[in-house]
Amino acid sequence: MEVQGLTSQQATENIKRYGLNQIEEKGESVFMKISKKFISPIPLLLELTMLFLIVLGKYYDIFVIFGLLVFNIVLSLFHELKADKAIELLKKRLDIKARVLRDNKWADIPSRFLTLNDVVLLQSGFIVPADIEILEGNISVDQSSITGESLPKNLKKGDTAYMGSLVVKGEAIGRVIAIGSKTFYGKSARLVQEARNKTQLEIIVFELVKYLFIFSLVLIVILLGLSLSNKKPLEEVLPLLTVLLLPIIPVALPTAFTIATALGAKELAQEGVLITKLSAIESAAGMDILCVDKTGTITKNKIQVAKIIPYSGFSEKEVICMAALASDPKQKDPIENAIYEYLNNDESCMENYKVISFEPFDPSNKYSKSVVQVYQDYFEVYKGSPKVAPTPQDAHEFIEDMAKEGFRVLCVWRKSREKVEFLGFLGFSDPIREDSKELIEKLKNLGVNVKMLTGDTKETAKLIASLVGIEGNVCDVKNIKEECGVFAEVFPEDKFTIVKAYQNKGHIVGMTGDGINDAPALKQADFGIAVSNATDIAKSSSSAVLTKDGLTNMISAIILSRKIYQRLLTYVFSKTIRVFMIIMSIFVYYIIYNEYILTTKMVLSLFFFNDFITISLATDNVEYSNKPEKWNIKKLTFTSFLLGLFCTIWILFLILFVGENLLHLNIEQTKTFAFLTIVLSIPVSILSIRDRGLFIKVPPSKYLMLAMILSIVASNLMALFGIFMVPINPKNILYADIFVGLMFLPLKFLKTLVHSLYE
Repeated sequence: MEVQGLTSQQATENIKRYGLNQIEEKGESVFMKISKKFISPIPLLLELTMLFLIVLGKYYDIFVIFGLLVFNIVLSLFHELKADKAIELLKKRLDIKARVLRDNKWADIPSRFLTLNDVVLLQSGFIVPADIEILEGNISVDQSSITGESLPKNLKKGDTAYMGSLVVKGEAIGRVIAIGSKTFYGKSARLVQEARNKTQLEIIVFELVKYLFIFSLVLIVILLGLSLSNKKPLEEVLPLLTVLLLPIIPVALPTAFTIATALGAKELAQEGVLITKLSAIESAAGMDILCVDKTGTITKNKIQVAKIIPYSGFSEKEVICMAALASDPKQKDPIENAIYEYLNNDESCMENYKVISFEPFDPSNKYSKSVVQVYQDYFEVYKGSPKVAPTPQDAHEFIEDMAKEGFRVLCVWRKSREKVEFLGFLGFSDPIREDSKELIEKLKNLGVNVKMLTGDTKETAKLIASLVGIEGNVCDVKNIKEECGVFAEVFPEDKFTIVKAYQNKGHIVGMTGDGINDAPALKQADFGIAVSNATDIAKSSSSAVLTKDGLTNMISAIILSRKIYQRLLTYVFSKTIRVFMIIMSIFVYYIIYNEYILTTKMVLSLFFFNDFITISLATDNVEYSNKPEKWNIKKLTFTSFLLGLFCTIWILFLILFVGENLLHLNIEQTKTFAFLTIVLSIPVSILSIRDRGLFIKVPPSKYLMLAMILSIVASNLMALFGIFMVPINPKNILYADIFVGLMFLPLKFLKTLVHSLYE
């Protein structure tokens, strides 16, 4: 059947008349975004605190807490809206492609430009871009997301393939009968998935906060008991102890996380890595195994016919000609493209043959097949794997020799009513990418263990792996071990099994892929990566999409992800240290002097300084680790406690010895002195822990530096002019600046020592 598509002019007129083939998504309003931010877990804790303070009549404290809450929400919302705009641009770049017949030529266009009566080619591995009536051919589609049917449905001429369903087998040509909101499904396939669920980072941080809360609550209860026994007025004690719980709440965490990941996603896009799930950034930082397809990542994915071995008196021309008859130029299959490229548009050998029907390659039967008419006779011609070909016994040595040379071997044979004829072998080569060896070496240096997955024979796989520096045993899917470096003779469905097996062994696994059969493995992987030429379903199942050939830009993704991890780690680390320091300082001072070292207003001001600086950590310049990053709560808590204890001792010595004995401060001046020293300790502690080693290798970002300078200046001015406290003279302020500054080196040395003990 000869089908006729639209002309470009007809298509343009239809688009003007019927609109684009897309569903307008109803986005969440800014009002709804703001509302959700006020009812999420962390703001709710602050709101409960405000309610309690209303009962106590502490309206000023309520105003300050509300201001801090609004500040964080506004800043987080600003960056979230910017991220939404970036994701919209990303959706356009990941638009579904459709193969359409326009002006009597097949071309790939974005599916949104399809219109009524367009003629479209549907192939295995692609999402149906509109409601399409089948004109010729047969396909099997997965339409479970549309109709609820769990099994694939076979479609033939006259049937309708619904928009959003997935072609899992076969090939067909059809005509568009409905687009956009007029389709049966009424909703486009969603290719970009924005992670809205709680990330592993948040889960870990909330777990840490739970233990900090218990620690702090115990000390606060003791302080309350001592205060009541000392007959202090409850209306003075209770507000302070309530506000003391505020430093434990990680108010700036959502804001810091949003800023860090949004900026990271933007930077990765510039490096050719489009993040479809923000949580993928976190996974990439901890990835220690990367499973890669050989084709398109290790090799160029530029398949070419490298060798033809005819058999039983046939010529090379006959072998390649029969292989071409068992192929289809409309297919985007690299093997079939290589065959037609070898013919170099000289199809004269096929002039007397007419293809009556064609069955594309199917992984289950491992061959493609055509029914061919020549004059009044008919025969079937096949192109497929040696495993299913009627290979003569004495021809196996050819297969082994070609495999050792690194060729992928296909056989060509034909069947007629009289006999089965084996025509010969085709050897296909896929040259190794020039950057593959360097890429593998860089991944090794980053602590990522590369596993190559290929459908090739063990001999071919071993050869390719040795050329690019992939180490380890050559295994099959029945023998998945740590020492395996290459998996040969892998079926597409085996990739999921391999990824799952290594995850069960405790690894964070990345996976690269490009086709429909890679989708389960890409979705299962902690960091699924669709390469640049991936199918729609592969892109929709992945966490990231590469826009350049090969995996070179994967290095940027890993490095940047580890930098983001380090920024967030510094936030969590510094937050935990300060919780220990503030609570223990107040507790010890009360035990000694029966007096609270800070007032309620001081604690609230301290809360603001803390958030102001730590939010800027999301922009900091940091080193990255050459090993995969994994959260270690035990190490983090213990190290934070030791450093917090050291800071407590240092601050209390400054307050008790210097403040009282050298500077002769009274009790109210001592409180001001204590507030100033604790605020000054925030930038000092951050500078001490933000680097992994003993020395500062990377200077702070300009935003972090500005935030630290402003906090130092502001706290000095508050102490000088007595804002929310009794003023102290410039000499006392200078003592605090110098003495707290001197804490930097011993704190950094202690941090390095504790880390080295853990290592």
